[in-house]
Amino acid sequence: MTRLKKYKNGQYVLAAAPGAHSKELSEAQRAHCDKFRNAIIYAKAAKTSATYQEVAKSRGQTAFNVAVADFLHPPEIQGIDLSSYHGAPNQPITITAVDDVKVKTVGVILSDARALDSTTGRPVFQQWLPIGHIRNNG
Repeated sequence: MTRLKKYKNGQYVLAAAPGAHSKELSEAQRAHCDKFRNAIIYAKAAKTSATYQEVAKSRGQTAFNVAVADFLHPPEIQGIDLSSYHGAPNQPITITAVDDVKVKTVGVILSDARALDSTTGRPVFQQWLPIGHIRNNG
């Protein structure tokens, strides 16, 4: 049996190496494998980031593992405050968002009930508008 060394909570531990799958994967399993593969590619490039290094040190993990987890768990928007927004340009929209590492940016698409951009009247596909205020709680 092949053994694999893992670094966890500041210590190396031995674990069994994963084996090959004999069953055909479902579409959902293939999608998950693709997402994980992309997380690995991202983490290989991002593991030297000062942010990931700091978080990893505080958690007793590697920066690589922190980056993989961050890729797989996107930020969560917990609240949107439109009380100061009345449809005019540059009026603030306050968004409360959290992440397990850091929220870098948040984008907003403004549309009406027919999925038309409220500023141009054209169909919304992917138009990012500037935000006046962002409250970052992460």
